[in-house]
Amino acid sequence: MYKQDLFMKSFLLILVHSLFVSIIIQGCGTPPPIPPSPLLSKKAVFKYRNQEIPQRLIIQGEASILLLNVELTSREAFIAFEGQRIFGQIADLPAPNIYIDKNADIIGKATVSGDILALRKNDGQLLWKIKVLPNQLKVADNEEFVNAREIIKLDSNRMKVTLAGKEFARVRFKDKQITIEVGKNILETPADRNSFAYGLFMLADIPKEYRYALMTELLYRNL
Repeated sequence: MYKQDLFMKSFLLILVHSLFVSIIIQGCGTPPPIPPSPLLSKKAVFKYRNQEIPQRLIIQGEASILLLNVELTSREAFIAFEGQRIFGQIADLPAPNIYIDKNADIIGKATVSGDILALRKNDGQLLWKIKVLPNQLKVADNEEFVNAREIIKLDSNRMKVTLAGKEFARVRFKDKQITIEVGKNILETPADRNSFAYGLFMLADIPKEYRYALMTELLYRNL
């Protein structure tokens, strides 16, 4: 582990770079309400006239360059970013959701145990894990949640992102628009709904392939 001061400096440098990315999240239809135990519930997929409508998440950079594209159905997830492709095989609980690259190598397996969502290597080694609380997520790369990042929902439309107990980003949803504030920097983007995925995207120290897989898991579980 890096020393805390070096970690904070490196993290904030990466974070500032992330502010220049434009985020667009598009969801079709009206999402179902979040049940008391979201991780153990039936996964959320929007439907219209009995036809499944995939969720889609798009992240664009300057000049509308596509940085991330996620398409999600009840059984499959397609993630494309910066020339890379990840395919998600969505399974029924308690089987894991498996994420593989274009060479069919396993990137990670997403598993659920109680209120814990974990992404692990094929051999079981932990990559990242998320603890789901009623209005909060804790995100860490260790089993004990040491130095956990937190995404805290203040109400249905607002949340904050913290590191080492200090807030560094805030997310607000209003009138189909998300506003992300980091210091004096403000990013505004259209959105149909709020999601913890916005906060997770700001955790730029998580490698992209793992971060995007976890974002997909949050979207899939309607969090």
